[in-house]
Amino acid sequence: MCGIIVAIDKFNKVGARQLESMASRITHRGPDGLGTYYARITKLVHLRLAIIDGDQAANQPMVSDCGNITLVFNGEIYNHRQLREELEKKGLIFKTDHSDTEVLLKGYIYWGIDGLIKRLTGIFAFVINDDLTGNIHAVRDHFGIKPLYKLIFDDVIYFASELKAFKEIPSFKFELNLDRLTEHLYFRHVAAPNTLVKGINKLRPAEIQSI
Repeated sequence: MCGIIVAIDKFNKVGARQLESMASRITHRGPDGLGTYYARITKLVHLRLAIIDGDQAANQPMVSDCGNITLVFNGEIYNHRQLREELEKKGLIFKTDHSDTEVLLKGYIYWGIDGLIKRLTGIFAFVINDDLTGNIHAVRDHFGIKPLYKLIFDDVIYFASELKAFKEIPSFKFELNLDRLTEHLYFRHVAAPNTLVKGINKLRPAEIQSI
């Protein structure tokens, strides 16, 4: 279990202190390290729990060799070894020995977002920032095991692994969504894209949001 926080911030409203405060709300998800990276308009934070990716080259946010593509990822890719072998046969060179994060990054570079997703087996939520195309892709696994929440507030688009990270956004009112309370009490769950907090949605299972 790792944690990710992303702010798509065209007007530079979100500072490092706010992102660190948001990360502090979910530190239990990643006790092994905190990484940050500011791309052109996208700010990415990763809280790391080292399971597969034990070496420093696998730290996140992970940046492509060209410096224009950045990835934050929570989950596990079960078929990462097979995908790595396929990519190596295509001539791609890896810096790590067994990082599924690097497989995601190199797989996106070679296959694109749609080609990558259709090859993945696993549980995952990740965000890829691509300054070459100007696109940001947010993705959730096919069964919706790994969470990814979204909030649009004050001209900023946020993604986070847990709802409570959004409590650290200044002026955002963290209010109960009464329209979904009965659903939660009956099923102990609120179906995507809704949540128990007003204004916050979550990606559906198998959803890809490209911005």
